[in-house]
Amino acid sequence: CGFTAGIAASGGAGLAMSNMILHGDAGMDLWPFDVRRFSRVHAQPRYLEARAIEAYGAYYKIHWPGEENHAGRGLRRSALHGHLDRAGAVFGSRAGWERPNWFAGEGTVREDIPSFEGKPNWFNAVAGEVKAIREAVALIDQTSFSKYEIAGAGAEQALQQIAANDLAGPPGKAVYTQLCNERGGIECDLTLTRTAPDTWYVVTGAAFGAHDMGWVEAHSPAEGVTVREVTSARAVINLCGPLSRTVLERVVEDDVSNEAFPHATGRVVTIGSAPVLALRVGYHGELGWELHVPTEYATHVYDTLRAAGADLGIVDIGYRAIDTLRMEKGYLYWST
Repeated sequence: CGFTAGIAASGGAGLAMSNMILHGDAGMDLWPFDVRRFSRVHAQPRYLEARAIEAYGAYYKIHWPGEENHAGRGLRRSALHGHLDRAGAVFGSRAGWERPNWFAGEGTVREDIPSFEGKPNWFNAVAGEVKAIREAVALIDQTSFSKYEIAGAGAEQALQQIAANDLAGPPGKAVYTQLCNERGGIECDLTLTRTAPDTWYVVTGAAFGAHDMGWVEAHSPAEGVTVREVTSARAVINLCGPLSRTVLERVVEDDVSNEAFPHATGRVVTIGSAPVLALRVGYHGELGWELHVPTEYATHVYDTLRAAGADLGIVDIGYRAIDTLRMEKGYLYWST
């Protein structure tokens, strides 16, 4: 499981293993040691070598809050990477993806300078991003989401057995739910959108794809259910903030009012000249849409939205602002 264990950890490892043997459960959260925390990218020899050397070499170094790895970077980049880089993005890494953590404005050092006792150098920049999403409108590149399609005649029955929420409903219904084990413990935390009578579009965290779909496949019948990854097929642009509807109305012909497009629904719209699966969900507590775009249309949609929101002060924001907002809203993050 990729566990660097020494004398100091042997007691805890032994306790966890004995609990699993005797009771079928470790009695503690072992997600940091779960082999499913790795994805295919981690199995590539050169990437693995670079990360292993960095991890072992940094074993006894000071580890700062929010620190990022430096080895094996630049591997997976969204179609918007160049745009965001020119806008001053300071990137972090998740499951091999380069993601904007925050944006360095003029006069700000474009790198993380962490701190235990004082404020890190990104504090004011992230505060500005939070203000933008609360008071105006912003764009977030969330392409790194793990995305799957679950389909088949037996898909609904299989998913209903492991989902805490009720997935029944017409195509277009989006359901945020947990997938639970036989003890009621939470194994997965994701969103499923019904796109056809026997098809669901599943969105989960960048690092949780192997874990979550492994759980679904392990608890689905051998026939009648198929699970297909579509992560690389779609970029995700989150349009959010109280003025997000104003921007969206300028670029689509559909009715996107609250009555016509309520929360927790999804539909295909055209933005500019691109087909987009728009999901009215978010992870920040403000009005917004996740726009799931075929990868080849991503820059076109991004440019269209930027132009439509220019007079409203539309800005790019990063994942540290998302984390701040979701904690203040009370949205939980599985595994932390």
